[in-house]
Amino acid sequence: MTYIIIALLAVIALWSVWGFFGSRVEQTGYAVVKKMNGYEIREYPAHIVAQTTVKGSYGKAMNSGFSILAGYIFGGNTKKEGIAMTAPVVAQKGEAKKASENIAMTAPVMAAAAGDSHTISFGMPRSYTLETLPTPDDPRIKIMMIPTKKYAVMRFSWHRSDARVKSGQEKLLLALTRDGVAAEGSAAYAGYNAPWTPPWMTRHEVLVEVKYEINQTNILSEEEKRVIIDKGTEAPFSGEYVNTAARGVYVCRQCGVPLYNSEDKFESGCGWPSFDDEIKGAVKKSPDADGARTEITCARCGGHLGHVFTGERLTEKNIRHCVNSISMKFIPSNEHTTKKIVLAGGCFWGLEELVRKQPGVIGTVVGYTGGQAEDPVYENHAGHAEAVEIAYDPEKTSYRKLLDFFFRIHNPTTLNRQGNDSGASYRSAIFHANEEEKKEAENFIKIVNTSKRWKDPVVTTLEPLKKFYPAEDYHQDYLKKNPGGYTCHAIYFDSYIK
Repeated sequence: MTYIIIALLAVIALWSVWGFFGSRVEQTGYAVVKKMNGYEIREYPAHIVAQTTVKGSYGKAMNSGFSILAGYIFGGNTKKEGIAMTAPVVAQKGEAKKASENIAMTAPVMAAAAGDSHTISFGMPRSYTLETLPTPDDPRIKIMMIPTKKYAVMRFSWHRSDARVKSGQEKLLLALTRDGVAAEGSAAYAGYNAPWTPPWMTRHEVLVEVKYEINQTNILSEEEKRVIIDKGTEAPFSGEYVNTAARGVYVCRQCGVPLYNSEDKFESGCGWPSFDDEIKGAVKKSPDADGARTEITCARCGGHLGHVFTGERLTEKNIRHCVNSISMKFIPSNEHTTKKIVLAGGCFWGLEELVRKQPGVIGTVVGYTGGQAEDPVYENHAGHAEAVEIAYDPEKTSYRKLLDFFFRIHNPTTLNRQGNDSGASYRSAIFHANEEEKKEAENFIKIVNTSKRWKDPVVTTLEPLKKFYPAEDYHQDYLKKNPGGYTCHAIYFDSYIK
């Protein structure tokens, strides 16, 4: 019996040594933004992934997706470069048939669900760029640049199963709701484990993209927490803004994002401030826990605002946002200014997805502008460009900073073309509202040309802004609603501004 115990301990020790060295692969770097109760918020820098989408359960999808991507990193690419798959990851030398750099897969292996499909991703080593990474032979594999993002991450260990992954994702989403952190998409799974890793050394994570700023939460009083965090309700006719009629904007008390304009406030007699419209993209609507009402929360931080009602016919818009005064702060019009900029650069889905997450951006609307036809629609908008109208806070960002980001996320040197999309609808354009904006845009184009980051000169057009036509509802926040959908945009360069 003693020999059996000693042998068993030796096996466990050797297995643990294998697990220790097997886990020492390059991992996608990240910074912990904040430790939360049961999870943490991380910021991942821009990085490249190899990605494929397959159908089936998590387990089946992971196996088949892993097999497809393994083909790529085992040499199924245009350069026929070998890739070290076993842990630890080491560049092969000596026995290689040709002198070439080997590609090492980085951890984690990612799996994100969309319906009955799952997108499996391998992170690529940081030493590669989109230009130097070999092209996959398998058309099912896409090489993509993932921009800088923040994720809420919850870890678990031992075995991984579909049930445990689902349970972990549900716990994470409930924790985000509890803490008032706004989720940006569907939950995903990340695995960091080499083959045959001991179960007591495995590392599994569930994660979801979030919109979170380090200083996003103002210090709340206990009563404010009761309403904003714990979804309470203040007594009717007791709120500070029930009878306020001054001109200005109402912002979220917790994170400061503008929610409602005073022009949309009306007297309903219900005892709480009432609005028949919100600032585009500022308010999120969800089924209430009572199963009967629709709750409204701040789309940025998740703070509870109140409820929304329809069919009361109190105004022409036939909708009433019933909001707790304590959930908001009122800023008179002489103290708050919102500005707008309209940009076009390829399909408006991808442009909007990257721009809306920039600091100081209050809201985005995709639409059509720059053409002659009135009331354009997606099927018929000849002459118009697919564009994004961006509302921003000039105290937190600027016209110049938004131009800088615009020229970093699309190719401004391809005439009437962006990625796979071609035609005047996809032209690169800046729609200026006045001569000052036009002059600033001209100066920034000179900066881009002088940088020599693009081999060809900028062909971005400067066009006077006439009328902007919002696109159909299904185009608004398209990639937020459909994570993993088509985009031809990525963050290609650092800032042009020194």
